[in-house]
Amino acid sequence: MLTVTGAAVAGTALLTGDGPTPPPVVATPAPDPEQLTFSALGCGSQLRTHDPAPDGPLDLEIDLEPVVDPGDEGPIGTATVTNTGDEHITGSTSPGPDSWVTRDGTVVTEPGPQRAVAQPLSLAPGESATYDVHSFVRQCVPSDVTQPWHEPLQPGRYDVYVELRVSNAASTSDRAIGELMLYGGPVEIQIE
Repeated sequence: MLTVTGAAVAGTALLTGDGPTPPPVVATPAPDPEQLTFSALGCGSQLRTHDPAPDGPLDLEIDLEPVVDPGDEGPIGTATVTNTGDEHITGSTSPGPDSWVTRDGTVVTEPGPQRAVAQPLSLAPGESATYDVHSFVRQCVPSDVTQPWHEPLQPGRYDVYVELRVSNAASTSDRAIGELMLYGGPVEIQIE
């Protein structure tokens, strides 16, 4: 395969007669790091990573805005669940994933309250469902759920961790899978 850059190099060598053309350089993407499970005991605690997330038929990909304004009340990004298996998967999820914001490993924003309404999930092999990722990006207060009236996070670099629970999961072969926990993060954001 000859890339545009490789074509320019090859064309120059042919015109100048500088000798054989070196093979084109092909960038090899780095493998994705293994996703780890995580837990946090609450506001001000250290978010702890644990074992690798179990392999399963569903994959979670997180795409967050690189710069977040704490005054913006919209989502900070998306979480996409993809069926990477070879069977149709059904189940239910919460309206969206939970997200924790950390600074230097310490939880500074916990998941906000969500409506307690189960959302149906039905994915054929290769299909995806995308959810908004919300965070108040406010300084949490110990023994209180992070609220929009709490102080905005200070400008700087933060890490976001996302978790989505899939309940009552089953496959088309009537194989009950039960509950799946999907994990994503850390994903770096900048608060301005």
